[in-house]
Amino acid sequence: MESISLVDTSTDPIPNIVLFVAGAAEEEPLEATVGARDADGIRKAWQQVASEHAITAGQVTQIHSMWEPSVPDKEYAERTFPGVELTAAFPRPAEDGWDEAFVRAQQVMDEANEARGEDVDGEPDGALMPLLRSASSPGNEQIQELMPHFFLIPDGIYATLARVGWTPHGTIGMLHLLHQNITEQAEFEAQVAQAMRSMSNGLTANYGANDEGDELIVVSRRDELPAAGALCLDGFHEWISGIRGWQDLTVAIICPERLLITPTGTAQAEMLRREVMEADDEHLHNHPELLPSLLRVTSDGMELVAEAGYPAL
Repeated sequence: MESISLVDTSTDPIPNIVLFVAGAAEEEPLEATVGARDADGIRKAWQQVASEHAITAGQVTQIHSMWEPSVPDKEYAERTFPGVELTAAFPRPAEDGWDEAFVRAQQVMDEANEARGEDVDGEPDGALMPLLRSASSPGNEQIQELMPHFFLIPDGIYATLARVGWTPHGTIGMLHLLHQNITEQAEFEAQVAQAMRSMSNGLTANYGANDEGDELIVVSRRDELPAAGALCLDGFHEWISGIRGWQDLTVAIICPERLLITPTGTAQAEMLRREVMEADDEHLHNHPELLPSLLRVTSDGMELVAEAGYPAL
C-alpha cells in the first residue's frame, strides 16, 4: 500500500489516513495521509490520489477516513462521490477537544494492537477471562466495534474477553478476542462459558473487620490477575451472601484487580463510595477502560450507583 504525505502532520500525534477503494471491495485501497485537523482533508487526499494513480471519482466505491471529516468536507465528498459510502474510525471533536481526542484514539489503537502482542503466561493461550469496561469510558464505541461483548449493567458496565496471564517480563499480557475471531453467536457464547470457568478458578474472598465493626470482603485472585470480572459469574451474589449472610451488597471497583464488598447502608459502604468518587487522576489514567465504580448487588440483580468521572486531559 502506497502512502503519500500531503502536509506536515508533526503536530498531530495521530494523522488522518484516508483510504480510497477503486472497484471491488477486495481491491487494495489507495492511501493518503493528511493532517487530522484539516477541514478539507478528503479533498486534499483525493487530489493527490487521483493525480498519482490516474483514476476518476466515478471509479471510487468506498472511502474510509481515520478521522471524521468536517461538515464542508462531507459535503465535498457527497458532491464528488455521489452514493459512495464514507466511513470514519474516530469522531471529529470540537476544535478545542483535539488533545483529548488524540489520547482516546491512542488508547483504542493500543488495545487493538495488544491482540497481536506478546504471548501471555509463557504460551499462546493463557486463561480466557472476562474484562469489565465502563460504557462511559473514552473510546467505548470503538472498543465495541472491535470486540464482541455483553452487558453486565445496561448502558453502565460491559465485558469483553481476553486471554490473560503473566509474561516473562513480569507484566500482565492480554490477547483480546476480536469480532474477526468469531464467526457466529454460538461460538461467542461458548467462549463466554469458558471465560466464566477460568474466572471462577483461583478466586479468593477474604473477610475482615476493623475495631469499629466495619466489615469488608475483598475478592481477588491468587494469581493477582484482574478479578473484577467475577461480577459476571451467575452465582456471584449467592457466593458472597453465603459468607456473612449479607443480602444487599455494596461493591466497589477501585481497580480491576479486586472487588471491595460490604453491606449496603453501612458506614463502610459510604467510605467505599467516597473512595470511588475521589479516585485520583493517575489511577484513572492507568485503567481508563474501567472507571472506579460503585455497584449495588442483590438477588434481583445489580445496578451502577456511582462512578468516577474521567479526568480532564
